[in-house]
Amino acid sequence: MAKKGVVAVLDRPGGKFELKEYPLPDPAPGTVLVKQELGGVCGTDIHMYHGRLPGITYPICLGHEFMGRIAALGKGVTTDFLGKPVKEGDRVIVVPGVGCGKCYWCQIAKTPTCCEEGFAYGFFSDGDKKYHFTGGFADHVYLHHPGTAILKTELPLEIAILAEPISVADHAVSRSNIHVGDTVVIQGSGAVGLTCQVLAKLAGATKIIHIGGPTSFRIDMAKEFGADITINVAEVQDAEERIKMVKDNTIKGMGADVVFECTGVPRAVREGLDMLRRSGTFVEVGHFTDGGEVSLNPFIHMCNKNVNLQGSWGGELEGFVRELPVLEKREFPFEKLITHKLPLRRLNDIMQVPDKGYIFDGRESLKITVSSELA
Repeated sequence: MAKKGVVAVLDRPGGKFELKEYPLPDPAPGTVLVKQELGGVCGTDIHMYHGRLPGITYPICLGHEFMGRIAALGKGVTTDFLGKPVKEGDRVIVVPGVGCGKCYWCQIAKTPTCCEEGFAYGFFSDGDKKYHFTGGFADHVYLHHPGTAILKTELPLEIAILAEPISVADHAVSRSNIHVGDTVVIQGSGAVGLTCQVLAKLAGATKIIHIGGPTSFRIDMAKEFGADITINVAEVQDAEERIKMVKDNTIKGMGADVVFECTGVPRAVREGLDMLRRSGTFVEVGHFTDGGEVSLNPFIHMCNKNVNLQGSWGGELEGFVRELPVLEKREFPFEKLITHKLPLRRLNDIMQVPDKGYIFDGRESLKITVSSELA
């Protein structure tokens, strides 16, 4: 394959994305070359841009939320993970994380995201000259690991691109021990928070209290996605007042049965624990990078409350498979989460969005995507 492709390479933390041209690889047996159609910009990408994920080396091609059409198939690849026949031109969702399938974490602990031999697209240094197209912020992605899972889909781009965030939500909700009739608090109005909210309701939660913002648009999205009570942090700025509002809407003022912390803001952790009832479950799903420390009182926040504390790291193949039918059912207006579709050359501007109040190009943002098809 003599053609060339483009990769957005970040030179260093806080640096600049440069569009670099490299020859496209001919897929080896068991591998796939995908023409990127859409890549989601995750909060983790922005944190990695700022250098907040230990162990990452630069230069790097970011982007772990991506999907596209098959450009070329390596020998032996005839079906997707679920056995559906695939051919060039088919639209596929890519599961970015790949475990070895043989280690303790993959076989015994059933936690492939902890696999020490694992690999994840979008976290791979561009310094390795053998592969360049290793992240979604490029016009092609080379699925060079033979264990990579793809899922064929006919979903529109604006829905299919949410497969990775909803897999993260699936992992979090599966660890939450939700029961029918529970009151659940969602902290955070990003894609993960809103998809956690959807899955919590599908899992049996009867009352959803959504704490988020800071824009009215995000709160409106929370309402449209099923929140029963919303609290905008821009309007209710005192944490103690927010805690009281939550407790006032729970049985005997005891607090929520389950709290999902999806903000990635350290101070939200203590606040969320204060909203939780005794023997409730707190799921930490927002801190995929090192955002800093938080002060807790082990007696008050853990032992005395008999708290069930769950950490949730990433999304797994199981979540992609289980939640793809949820996306395909089209019960919720998932496409409304996509507020921007921009070319790769705007990545340097996109990384500044959180510092600008989530307003981008004069519009409120929620999930920003990049496309290799745009000029």
